[in-house]
Amino acid sequence: MNRGALREELKAVLQEPAGEEYDLWSKPQLNAYLNMGLAEMEAAILEVDSAAFVAEDSFGVTEGIQLYAVPLGCMSILRVTGATARLRRRDEGEIQRENLGGTRADTFSKYGILGRYIRICPIPATSVANALTITYVPTLTMAADEDTPGIHPNLERGIVMAAAQIALQATGDKDMLGTVMIQKSEILKTIPKYYRPAQDGVRWIRPDYDEIDGDDPAGFDFSVRGDQLVSR
Repeated sequence: MNRGALREELKAVLQEPAGEEYDLWSKPQLNAYLNMGLAEMEAAILEVDSAAFVAEDSFGVTEGIQLYAVPLGCMSILRVTGATARLRRRDEGEIQRENLGGTRADTFSKYGILGRYIRICPIPATSVANALTITYVPTLTMAADEDTPGIHPNLERGIVMAAAQIALQATGDKDMLGTVMIQKSEILKTIPKYYRPAQDGVRWIRPDYDEIDGDDPAGFDFSVRGDQLVSR
């Protein structure tokens, strides 16, 4: 369903008039509650599969500039890739100290995270368009009525229930609020049917860590790809 359809579902749960008529809540309020509900569902899904939602954004580098803003809505960085290889994540302080040496190059090997920025190393020697690609977990949102939430369709009802819970918390209607919370809880329990962290018997490697690719103590070379652990 798109946002418009979800809003009609929400209005039905809240016993609001159908169509363009509104009683206790305005259209912008219900839209805001739906995005809050989507945020709650995304967080619950990510607890099961931390790479369930993945986006990529390419950007250029500028000569002498080492700090670059992460994409708007980025929740966590899965990896940063250059023209030929993936950059290794290191402690931001380590990257800063290394860059104090002033080394410049057009090939980058490391990055650190400083708030909403990444610091790359070495410092860019020249300006290059689309030099790096960030793969990250985005914040799901619906800005227009035609937008869809981006989660499994069988879980979209959870967005409505989470939004209804937010709306009802200020009304004092404990009976309706309790019913909504129970329905939301039942939907949350079904998340593992649609999102899984790994195949049976395969240990999950949590994203947003330095060694999402790397070597284990026994020398097995591994890589995380979505919900799969694969050898290279």
